[in-house]
Amino acid sequence: MVEECDDGNDADGDGCSAVCAIQGGFYCKQDDHGTFRSRCREVVCPDGTRDTSQDGSRIEMCDDGNSQDGDGCSATCTVEDGHICSGEGGKQGAKSRCTKVECGDGYRETSGEVFMTIEECDDANDQDQDGCSSRCTIEEGFECKEVDDSRRNLKPQFTTGPTGFYSGGRDKCSRKEVCGDGFRVGSETCDDYNTQDGDGCSATCTLEDGYKCSAPRASADAPPPLPNAPLPDVCVKRTPKKPKSEL
Repeated sequence: MVEECDDGNDADGDGCSAVCAIQGGFYCKQDDHGTFRSRCREVVCPDGTRDTSQDGSRIEMCDDGNSQDGDGCSATCTVEDGHICSGEGGKQGAKSRCTKVECGDGYRETSGEVFMTIEECDDANDQDQDGCSSRCTIEEGFECKEVDDSRRNLKPQFTTGPTGFYSGGRDKCSRKEVCGDGFRVGSETCDDYNTQDGDGCSATCTLEDGYKCSAPRASADAPPPLPNAPLPDVCVKRTPKKPKSEL
């Protein structure tokens, strides 16, 4: 005889039957206190404990302890579109905490298939001109990579969303190396806002012989440059040094 559970009695209706079988609609686990006795609870929506019965007849995607719709976890314990729910403490039986998928919260997300919100990036702010826009789209001339994937590393059963949900990490954005865009980036030794040769900065953004290039800065009383405005190099020919005998 194989016991699926054993709660120390031979009564039916409490989750573990008289023949030590888990009853439909219940979730049973071994007692954490070393008694080896099974503890069973009926999966009820909503009771503030997110559970799935072992027979699969009752599946809760979330359980926030109330029967209200519109707060992320519906009255039928399903995750509402545009939200994500995670179990407090990261374990079965925990109360669900639901939050709305929002741009600027530090997690790159897709909210689902009904009212889909797709974030190309999320750098934990709602500022423009830093690579990831206030609408969580990658701005022209930038590339963004995830630098924090703590939510993604949660076990799937503890972080849930509607059909099509995806959650990544916080993004860090940096300017791409594009020769001729007026920004000296990466391996570029100059960038004069064009891709011509013979003007001091070559078509591959390398300094040409006999020239020096620098990005002129505004004087103290000049207005500051516009946000994200190019700062192209200005190249001039070097003045050849005179031999000491001519000094």
